[in-house]
Amino acid sequence: MRVISGEARGHNLKAPKGMTTRPMADKIKGAVFSMLSTLLDQMEQDWGRVLDLYAGSGSIGIEALSRGASWVDFVEINAGVCRVISENLEHTKFTGRARVNNRQVNSFLNSPPAAPGSAHAKRAAGGLHRRKGGEKRDKETIQAGFFSVEAAQVEITPVEPPVSLTPAPDENFYDIIFLDPPYADPKIPDTLEHVARSGLIKPGGLVIIGHSPRVTLAAVIGSEQPGDGVQLNLLRHRRHGDSAFTIFLAGNPSDYGFKQEETETEAETEGLQPGADEDTIEADE
Repeated sequence: MRVISGEARGHNLKAPKGMTTRPMADKIKGAVFSMLSTLLDQMEQDWGRVLDLYAGSGSIGIEALSRGASWVDFVEINAGVCRVISENLEHTKFTGRARVNNRQVNSFLNSPPAAPGSAHAKRAAGGLHRRKGGEKRDKETIQAGFFSVEAAQVEITPVEPPVSLTPAPDENFYDIIFLDPPYADPKIPDTLEHVARSGLIKPGGLVIIGHSPRVTLAAVIGSEQPGDGVQLNLLRHRRHGDSAFTIFLAGNPSDYGFKQEETETEAETEGLQPGADEDTIEADE
């Protein structure tokens, strides 16, 4: 794995040894970021604040930092893998613009830490941050918002606050949220619904998820009702071999200059060209 473009281009990244993580291939990662660059240019937006869920080695979030993201929160449940992310951040010299959260994804979505620089932020950037408080229980499952969280997997408080149904303060909005969950996780649609309801993605923000081509995602996720978070609308879908990724927009595509019929056609018919290499992908940026 390596950083494909930007400030840290060419830096090799460590991968967790002996783990079952399935990092996004450089070819697919290049396609994702090429498309994101095009979309951000169309919307006249920058990379802004980024959330990298199921972060693994941190390759996706570090690529965003290399291309100009102001801040990245990495969320990864495995403490050993979190240490690899921290080492990769040190290697690429992005420690001061990132935070590694040793948290379960649903727990983070329910109760995110304060934004860097905010009045309530108490944690330094770049370090490894675990959720403190409460006892670690081996078998008991507690309810966190709309999801069950295994207490054995992560240290959490005895009672998690429910999912916020009102928009988070501006300081807690993310411009881009990446998800690279287990390849064919049947809970992927539920997790996207959770993201939509969390209030963490700002209106006009982008949500990108990598998944198996056999995982079918709805074109619209979430609700437009006030207090129900945001509605995610499918903007782009691409498949290459046994990998696929889908990009959602937080809001109505037509409000941001995208035609609905164009969105539907591209989602159904376009894909990465077989045999396209990373140099071709980068040349498109």
